[in-house]
Amino acid sequence: MNSFSDQPLIVDCTGMRCPLPILHFRKAARAAEFGKSLLLLSDDPNTHRDFAAFCHAAGHVLVAVEEQAGRWQFLVQPGCAAETGGE
Repeated sequence: MNSFSDQPLIVDCTGMRCPLPILHFRKAARAAEFGKSLLLLSDDPNTHRDFAAFCHAAGHVLVAVEEQAGRWQFLVQPGCAAETGGE
């Protein structure tokens, strides 16, 4: 059973074009509670390529990627203290 706190923080960037989804995700990851997963939503087709590269470079774990009807969902576990604001 999942508790509410286990639910990912949703970063809805629908309608935004790169690099805005990455910038909004980065801001949300820094503000998020340590260990909190984030779910990025985007309908920009370039986000798939760009966001995966960003996660790799920043040390985030891209847990799952799903595309439905042109809308991408990226489930991410932030992993880099410098990106998340952690110690």
